Amino acid sequence: MALIRFLAPFNKITKVDSLQLDVKSIREMAGELVNIFGKEMDVILNKEGELSPGIVILVNRRNAHTLKGADTVLQEDSEVIIMPYIYGG
Repeated sequence: MALIRFLAPFNKITKVDSLQLDVKSIREMAGELVNIFGKEMDVILNKEGELSPGIVILVNRRNAHTLKGADTVLQEDSEVIIMPYIYGG
C-alpha cells in the first residue's frame, strides 16, 4: 500500500498526517481521497482530470507534474506527499 502524507492545509481537512491506500496511480488516489474525506479533497485534479497546478504531489520525492501527472504509477512502497504549491520569493 502506498503511504500518503498530508502537509498543511490538507492535514487539517483529513485530520490525519498520513494514511495508507491500495491504489495504482495518482488519479486513483485522488478519487479515493474524495471518497474518504469529501469534496474538499477534490482539488488534486482539475476539471480535465489532470493534476491541478496549485497542488504539489511528490512521489518518492519526485514531482508528479514532471513524471506522468495524474497517470503516475504508485507502487506498494511508494511515498506520496501532498502539499500546496508555494508562490513568492
